[in-house]
Amino acid sequence: MPKSMTGFGRVEKNNSAWQVVVEIKTVNHRFSDLNIKLPKNLSVFEPEIRKLINTSLSRGRVELYISLVSLETAAYSIGVDWGLAQSYVDTAQSLAMRFGLNCGLTAQHLLELPDLLTVEEAKLDYAALWEFIEPALRETLDQVNQMRLDEGQRLTADITMRLDKIRDAVDRIEQRSPLVTEEYAQRLSERMIQFLQEGSIEQERIIAEAALFAEKSNITEEIIRLRSHITEAHKLLEESEPVGRKLDFIVQEMNREINTIGSKANDEKIASEVIFCKAEIEKVREQAQNLE
Repeated sequence: MPKSMTGFGRVEKNNSAWQVVVEIKTVNHRFSDLNIKLPKNLSVFEPEIRKLINTSLSRGRVELYISLVSLETAAYSIGVDWGLAQSYVDTAQSLAMRFGLNCGLTAQHLLELPDLLTVEEAKLDYAALWEFIEPALRETLDQVNQMRLDEGQRLTADITMRLDKIRDAVDRIEQRSPLVTEEYAQRLSERMIQFLQEGSIEQERIIAEAALFAEKSNITEEIIRLRSHITEAHKLLEESEPVGRKLDFIVQEMNREINTIGSKANDEKIASEVIFCKAEIEKVREQAQNLE
């Protein structure tokens, strides 16, 4: 069953060290377009994340957001430049002695001095971190795919219904087509008799004119091709592989055939069926553009 390109998933997981939130949103796009937003400390995983997404989602615009919060107090470490601190202390004491001042230097004073302290993130165990994040990412992708599959089922049902309507209209066009030539021959005979004001007319001329009209208005080939396209579209909708692009191409060919039928038929009833088919084909095209 084909899948839609519209989906959403969100997973939040905690362990003793981390809280991660993975959110994925997908919408229609002609190709695969990934927009990944990660915290700085997860950028090392971007190639693996892209690989997972491309394996799971073959087409569509994908927006991925991952937030990561440390639950450990030791997530950051404070570094002290002890050499610089000693220089500050020595300088303060020298000033106090030279000018007869009370040094009164405290640790608080040192903490306020520039460049003395550095704040660093604790070293990460990347293997353990990926082992924690990867299942959350896979679970989110599963949610997205399930939503895309559910929407794909609804789209497939709607497209199937419209294809059946088009096929029924093509049947009516085919039934009507032979009558168009007969009615034209009858109208042609009546006009020629009236024009010549005679009781009879050369039968050969009427037959020739009717034959020429029948040849110009013959839509048998277009009907055959249109039916073939409808059958192929039905087959595509039974596949589990991405079919959106193929179906879009078939819809273009269907539209081409129905336009040709409309230009050749020269009949009010067929024209009405052609308009109906074109409207349904356009709806199929719109739905097909939602399929992966």
